[in-house]
Amino acid sequence: MKPNRAILDALVEREKPANCSICNTPGAGPLFDCAHCFSTICEGCWDKVHLSPAMRARHSKIPHTSAPPTEVNNKCSKHKKTFKLFCVTDSALVCYVCAFSKQHQGHNVVPIEEHLASASQQLEPLAHQLEEKQGKMAATVNTIEHEITEINKAHEEFDADLVQATKRLKDLLQSRCDSLLARSQMLRKERVGQLSEQRSSLDLLMKHVAALRTQLDHGHQDQDQ
Repeated sequence: MKPNRAILDALVEREKPANCSICNTPGAGPLFDCAHCFSTICEGCWDKVHLSPAMRARHSKIPHTSAPPTEVNNKCSKHKKTFKLFCVTDSALVCYVCAFSKQHQGHNVVPIEEHLASASQQLEPLAHQLEEKQGKMAATVNTIEHEITEINKAHEEFDADLVQATKRLKDLLQSRCDSLLARSQMLRKERVGQLSEQRSSLDLLMKHVAALRTQLDHGHQDQDQ
């Protein structure tokens, strides 16, 4: 005989938590009530709590809802007695009559309070381990976020340095080009001046040669007469 949700609420006598009882992570996904562990567990922690296939097969996985039960039935439907005991062998709530019946003969039957205490003791180390892992994961996330921030900062500084270096190089090249252009224009002007002077000297020389040739021609004519 398996306990229903109303029985679970009546026995535990507390409000259903909005978060997983194990990892306590908000928004951890669908929540389920284990009618035997008396815990509200998320999908990710379900298999961690129910380690063996046999345990997963025996324990009821009930979708969690925060709505209060409309009807409480914490009595054995067969003997009409209040559930006071828990059969560990069958993972079921039983009354005193059921406990001594043939159906549960030789089974490990304990008071519900003892089973709750035992289940809580079994869950505490796991919850502690999960809290430690969650703390380590949070520290790791913080470290990664810090490293990402530092990388982004270094990247921005590198970009700024690259922009400045590119500007300096561009200015240097522009200055060098302007200097070379001015030097080229000056040399061109000087060369043009030199060529003009050489042309003038050549024209003057040609005039002298022409004058000498004219004088020679006149000298030959005078001799012939």
